[in-house]
Formats: sequence, structure tokens, C-alpha cells
Amino acid sequence: MGYLTMTLIGTGLLMLPVAHEPGTSVSLLDALFTATSAAAVTGLTVLDTGRDFTLFGQLVILVLIQLGGLGLMTTVTVSAVLLGWRIGIRQRLLLHVELNQPSIGGVVRLVRNVITFTLLLEIGGMIVLFTVFRHEMPAGKAMLFAAFHAVSAFCNAGFDLFGNSLQRFRGNVPVNLTIATLIVAGGLGFAVLQDVVTNRRWSRLSFHSRVVLSVSAVLTLIGFVGVLTIEGANPRTLGPLAPGERVLAAFFQSVTTRTAGFNTIATENLAEPTLFLFLILMFVGASPGSTGGGIKTTTLAVFLAVLLSAVRRKRDTELGPYRLGTESLHGALVVVTGTVLWIMAVTMILLISEGQGLLPTLFEVVSAMGTVGLSLGVTGTLSPLGKMLIIATMFIGRVGPIAIVLSLGQRAVRASVRRPERNLIVG
Repeated sequence: MGYLTMTLIGTGLLMLPVAHEPGTSVSLLDALFTATSAAAVTGLTVLDTGRDFTLFGQLVILVLIQLGGLGLMTTVTVSAVLLGWRIGIRQRLLLHVELNQPSIGGVVRLVRNVITFTLLLEIGGMIVLFTVFRHEMPAGKAMLFAAFHAVSAFCNAGFDLFGNSLQRFRGNVPVNLTIATLIVAGGLGFAVLQDVVTNRRWSRLSFHSRVVLSVSAVLTLIGFVGVLTIEGANPRTLGPLAPGERVLAAFFQSVTTRTAGFNTIATENLAEPTLFLFLILMFVGASPGSTGGGIKTTTLAVFLAVLLSAVRRKRDTELGPYRLGTESLHGALVVVTGTVLWIMAVTMILLISEGQGLLPTLFEVVSAMGTVGLSLGVTGTLSPLGKMLIIATMFIGRVGPIAIVLSLGQRAVRASVRRPERNLIVG
């Protein structure tokens, strides 16, 4: 309800005449689409953020991105702390859920660290970007662009003011590394950032942090090698680039595809094998308690652990030196199954209503569900029904399938009778 309220307020503000340029028509549906995409830190747009919206409209989008990235309860708690209000047990429980913490202990301290990390990283990124943008535009405009893109990158939103993402900076090392660093930091999750800063050594990190860092590194490496190998000879993407620029572009696409949505090479020019690889990376997404979407890196780890344990015919599901609990297994099942079913249903409807091909349509839906923001040109051609479906997909992708299912379901009930066990023939 909180995210829905924030989105509706943003929609109302974006419909004000002061929010868009004269001559630009912003319908209720387009305003809702933009507000949802910003609050869900997705980046899919039906309007050009830099061209169609005024400074006021761009600031509204920026605030929605920041609030959506940090999380609603985190923002409320920060406001309460600044005002000197007491944080009750109910608020701590909500924070514990939003930040994906194992317990409610230390959540308020984590929130303080979240704000510290966010400010330091976004301000640092803004300074670096300003030094680059200052050579292309006046100081005031460069400061706005630097702040907007730093926040958009850390929150994994993918919104840009240039109109073609960051394609003009394809070979610019400071811009690429700064944006990539902000994306990675925002996508790891605040608890992991705190753990890394506090403990510093791999052996001292929590089990959760080690899994997140390991899976994130492997996925980034797979994406980098895949893009570099497949697109290396593509004359429309990496083919004409110098070796150093080719490596930089491949690395940036691997980082941003997981959930951020920026791009330095045109997505529509990529080969189909690369697009299929991107579908996998977008589906997985970022990590729990982060600013990104997707099924999350830990869910992938649990799912693969279940698969491996089943193949080895082990009674318990093991990941590293530990046995995974039922809550983790059920959570992974809900997330993966719910996400796949929703993607299949929306893709089927869009194939009927929009008349686009299977790959562009599926790419659009997975991008919305993973709150990524990459598109093959489908977003701008969506019908009203198509826009509503993508809006719902972005919202579910940000709030999370588990939150949706639990909010609609009943409280957990402990059965008084345990049924006889039977097995079905499967496979």
C-alpha cells in the first residue's frame, strides 16, 4: 500500500502542467507508467525524461527513484530518527522484512548505515560525473545531470536525461567505472555492504554475504565473457571498437543488465544469443535487501542447491557447509514459480494484444519483472492494455512475489494432523 500510495502521488505530480514541457501531452496512463517505473526503479519509459519533462518533473522522478531504491520503511524510519521519534516494535518488524534481515536486532542501526552508504556513494559518484559532464554543458546543468545519474545508478533505476542512455560515453572510463560501481554497490544489498565495510575479510563475512558476493561475481563474469565472445565480431556493436573500448563496453553491459538498465551499446543491435543471455541475467537480478529486482542471487543459489541435492539423492538441501532451512526452500519455490507464471501469463497476453514478436515481448516482460529497464523498442508502442500489464509487472517486480502472496494469503497455521506420506512419479 505504501508503494502504491507513493506511485499515485507521483502520478498526480507528473500530470501537473509545471511537470512537463509546453506542447507535451502527458496522459494519466503515461504519468502512471512513468511514476511506477521510477518508484519501482525500473527505467522503462514511454516518454523521454530529458526532453518531455521540465526540471520540476525530473526532480519528481528523481525523488521517486530515491525513495523506491531506499525502500519505503527505510525512508520513514530515517525521517522518524531525525525528528527524534521512538521506533516501535512494529516498525522494526517492517524494517526487518523490507531489508531482508534474519532478525529485528540492529535494524535501526542498519538504517542509519544505509543512509550513510547512500550519501557517500551517490555524492562521490556525482562528483566524478560532474567533472566529465562539465566539459559538455554549463555547470548548473552538469550538476543536475551528475546528481540524477548518480542516484539513478545507485538505485539501479536506469533513468537517463540524454535520450539514448550512456551510449555517448561508451569509451569514457571514469563514467563507465563510476556508474558500474554505483550499480554493483546498490545491487549487493545494504546488509552485505555493512558486512563488507565492518569485517573486511572473507572469512569473517556472514554466510549470506559470501553467497551474494560469490553468485554476483560469477554472473558478472559469465555476462562479460558472453558479451565479449558473442558480440566481438558484430559490426553493429563491439566489432568496430578498439580492444580496450570493447572490453569496457562488454563489462558495463554485464553489470548493468542484471537490474540497472543503462546501456552503452544499442540493445536492439545485439545478437539473439546475447539477448537470450540478457534474459537470464535480468531474470536473476540483484540481491535481497538491495535497490534492484529479479528473483535475487540468493534465490538462484538455493534453487541450484535443491537441484544438486536432488541429483545426489540427499535428504537435506545443503549449500556449502550448511543445511538450508524449510523457510529458504519454500521462499525460493514461491519466488521462482510465481515469477515464471506471471511472466508467462503477461507474455501470452501481450503477444495477442501488441502483435510484436516473441523475443521482443518476452524481453520487455522480463525487463519489467526484473526492474531492469532495457527494451527492444516495445515500450513506446504499447497499447493501453499493454501499459497496464507492464505497470503491474514493474510493481510486482519491486515489491516482490513473496510480499504479494503473503499479503493476499492467510496467516501460517500449524496443522494438528500430519498426513500419511505418498510419492508421485515425476519426470
